[in-house]
Amino acid sequence: MAEEIPEALPEAVPAEQVELATGTYDGPSGPSGPSPTVASAKPPGGKPPLRVVQGGRNPPADLPAAGPRTAAPPARPPRAPKKAVARTPEDEYQDFLAMLREEGATGEVVAAGERLSLAPYAKAAEARAEIGAPPGTQGLHLFPDAVGKHIPGFKKDAALVLLEPRAINTEMDAGWKLAFQRMQAEGRATATAWEVHNAVSESIGAAAHLSPGVKASLQLRLQDEMFIELGLDPAQELILPYANFYKPKP
Repeated sequence: MAEEIPEALPEAVPAEQVELATGTYDGPSGPSGPSPTVASAKPPGGKPPLRVVQGGRNPPADLPAAGPRTAAPPARPPRAPKKAVARTPEDEYQDFLAMLREEGATGEVVAAGERLSLAPYAKAAEARAEIGAPPGTQGLHLFPDAVGKHIPGFKKDAALVLLEPRAINTEMDAGWKLAFQRMQAEGRATATAWEVHNAVSESIGAAAHLSPGVKASLQLRLQDEMFIELGLDPAQELILPYANFYKPKP
C-alpha cells in the first residue's frame, strides 16, 4: 500500500526519470525482512520530486519528521456567578453626592438628620425578612396614601417607606389625622399641598419614639416626595381623607 507525500501523483512518470534505491532496514530489534523501496520521481515541469514509500514500518530517516500531536484543550468550566454585594447606606449616600455634582452642585454638602434605610412599600415584606425585623414591623408611608390616592402619578406600592413597629406608625399618623379632622369640622373638603405637608411634618416631629435626627430626615424626605417626585404645587388643593372622621354632635 502506497502513501503519497506531499502531493498527488502525476498522471505519468517516464521510467527513465525514476530511480530506485534499496537497502537494508533495521527495525527496533534488528533486520526485519524485505527492505523498503524508495522511489524518487522527477516529473516534468520543474515541480519538486515526488517521494513514494513502499513497505516497511518506519519512514526513511531523510523524511521530514511529523510535528507533535496536540490534544484539544479541555473545556473551561463555567465561571461561578458573582455573589451580589448588599449596598449600604454609605453607598447610597455617595451615589446621592455624585448626583448632586453631576447636576452642578459645588462646595461642601451639609447633611441634616440621620441616614435612613427605606424600601419600596411593595418590597416591605422582603425587606423585613432580610433584616430580621420583629413581628409587628410595618412599612410607614410619609406622605399619607389616603391623600395620595387622589393624585395622578401617585403609586402606593412604589412609595419609599420606613420599617418601624406598629406603635411608631400610630404616633406618626396621629397628629395629621387630628389636623385633618379639625379642617373637616370647619366644613372644608380640601387643603393646600403646603397645609398637608405642614400637618404631616408636625405629626412626624411629635412622634415620641423617634430620634431628632430621624425626624429631620423623614421631614426632608416628605418634602422631596411631595414637591419634587410628585411635582405638587404648594398652593394646589388636595382632597382631605377620611371625611367620616368628623361627625358633628347633634
